Amino acid sequence: MHGPSFEDGGVRFRLWAPAQERVSLALESSGSLIPMERRGDGFFEVFVEGLGGNALNRFELSEGNAALL
Repeated sequence: MHGPSFEDGGVRFRLWAPAQERVSLALESSGSLIPMERRGDGFFEVFVEGLGGNALNRFELSEGNAALL
C-alpha cells in the first residue's frame, strides 16, 4: 500500500519510488519538509504524529519534482 494510512496518534505515509535517492514529505500547513526513510523494497516511509486527515501534503522527490496527495 502507498499513500496515507491513518493510525492511532497520526498518519503513516508510504511512497513506492525505487529510482529515487531521497523522498521527503512536505506539510503545507507548517511548511515543514520531513525526510522519509528508504526501505529495502523500494518504498519510502514516515510516520507523523498528531497529523489530521484534512492536512494538505505532497511528496518531494530527489529531482525536485513534487506530487500532491
